Amino acid sequence: MNPRYVTDDQLATACQGIVTALRQEVDARLGTTRPAKPQKMRVHMTDVRKFMAGGKRTLTGLASTSETDLQGDQVVSAGVVIPKLPLPLLFAHSHTAVIGAVHEAKVVPEGLRIRAELVEGIPKADEVFALVNAGALDSFSVGFIGLKGEPIATGTRWTSWRLLEVSVVAVGANPGARMGKSGERTIKLVDPKRFASIKLVRS
Repeated sequence: MNPRYVTDDQLATACQGIVTALRQEVDARLGTTRPAKPQKMRVHMTDVRKFMAGGKRTLTGLASTSETDLQGDQVVSAGVVIPKLPLPLLFAHSHTAVIGAVHEAKVVPEGLRIRAELVEGIPKADEVFALVNAGALDSFSVGFIGLKGEPIATGTRWTSWRLLEVSVVAVGANPGARMGKSGERTIKLVDPKRFASIKLVRS
């Protein structure tokens, strides 16, 4: 199934349906019976998002575009030299704040599109994950070495450059370097049989 964008309400509805089906399957195998009406259950949406992305905290979007940035420079996407992946995913270009890894990077008509994963269990990565889900962080920024450039009226036009890292930032120099589509995260729907690993809390 192709990736789609969904709301929390749509996820909750899908989750409840899958949970009900799973309970019925378990009852059938154990030979037990339950009332037709399922008990109310509360699903933690953060866990659902991570599970439905394959158990990983995945960020996608444009890490860079060719438009003139706020510093007056142009970083031409087609001129990027991408070293062997993965590359570090940092917070605010801090080398002491490694929060994950960039596993995919490719040039598309809109710019340099990436797929990165936030590491679980690292406080800064957990903090960034929470801020991204809250919509407080939605921008990317690239750290690079310029290989070939030419002066323009506002600064430098980099026609060849080597990508070193990608950072999650509050305000990026390139306004077009944003996560997902309009700041949304991509969630892939998966086989309901894998849904049993989601944490469920009785209300």
